[in-house]
Parts: sequence; structure tokens; C-alpha cells
Amino acid sequence: MLRNTLTPLRAQLDALDTPAFNLLLTVNPELRAERDEMRFTVQSLGVAVSYFEEAIKCINNEIYFAGAVLGSAMLESMLIALVLLKKDEIKSSAAFGIKFSKTPEAVLEFIKRADLGSLLEVAQRLDWFRNDRIPSVFEGAFISRLESDAKVELRGILTGIPDLGVFASSQARRFRNLIHPGLCLREGIDLDSADAKLACLYLIFAFSTLIENKLVS
Repeated sequence: MLRNTLTPLRAQLDALDTPAFNLLLTVNPELRAERDEMRFTVQSLGVAVSYFEEAIKCINNEIYFAGAVLGSAMLESMLIALVLLKKDEIKSSAAFGIKFSKTPEAVLEFIKRADLGSLLEVAQRLDWFRNDRIPSVFEGAFISRLESDAKVELRGILTGIPDLGVFASSQARRFRNLIHPGLCLREGIDLDSADAKLACLYLIFAFSTLIENKLVS
């Protein structure tokens, strides 16, 4: 499903890489920002899907620290793509409209400087993580691989959390920060495999919620 999303976007990008479009650029240079944004979008989505597939391999082999690192990169790449895809929604918002409408390149310039924290702030303030159910991508990637009793237990835990997608995104940011060794040393945090597994769970859940809310809705 995720790779199928890339097909129409790649077709749009191909249409912006023709001699005719290059001729248009001589008349309207602002169109260059549109092509650059589409290229960044396709690249970011492609990378996000690859990170997702690699993170799932790590989780399946119980390599949770590596899975959490890949999961963080996966979530950041998806957020970059969605900020570009949903730029009109962002520009029309009270929270970011003025900032993102200053120039045609404003969104792209933000993306080039953004980190996971600033991208999560945009998504959270625009309610992109609002979700009270378990996303199908998470179900297939995480829950379906568990034993029957563990499936029931995890579904019970997750469905008992209010605003589940929002909670997962806040936890994803927290666990992502804890991957930095210096932070753990400064705060006296001793991470173990259980923490890394929990980080994977929240990262995959937040990622899956974005897909369900913003790509297939």
C-alpha cells in the first residue's frame, strides 16, 4: 500500500521534468519551487517507506534499538513529505499561515531546517495524529505478528488510552530523544531493550496514524 502511494507522485514529478516545463521556468521562475517541492516529497516518501520496511525487520528479529533509530528516521521522513503535500492546509491554518505564506519557497526552506521536533509540532498543532482506533498499518506491522494472548493484551492497553494517536506522537518524540547517549548520561537514564521495544511501538503507531489520517483518508 505504501509503495503504491508513490506511483502517482512520481508521475507528477516526471511531468515537471520535461523540456516544456523548463521553458515555462524562463517565464515563471516561481514554478521551480513547485518542482523542487515535488522532488523532495517523492524522495521523502520513498525513504520513509524504506525505513519502515527496515524497522519492521529489526522488530521481527528483536533488534529494538536499531528499530527505534530507523523508526525515528521513518517518522521524520513521512512528516517532511506530508508537510509538502499538505502545504495548502498549513498555509490556511491560523497557527502557521503567516509563516508559511511569506514566499513560494517558505515551506521548502522550513523543511530544510526542520528536525523531528519541529515537524511533530506542526503535525500536532494541526491535529494530524487525532485518532481513537488502531490504524490498519500498525495492526499489520506490529500486532498481527504477536501471539494470540499478546494481541488481546496490547489491543486492550492501546484502546484504553484517550487520544491514542496524539499520545503515541508525544511518546515517539520522548523516546526518540532518549536514543541520544549524552541525554541519558546527563539525566541518569539507563535504557534497556524493553524501552527500545516501547519506542518502536510508539513510532510505528504514530507513523501508521499519519498514513491513515493524511494519505488514505
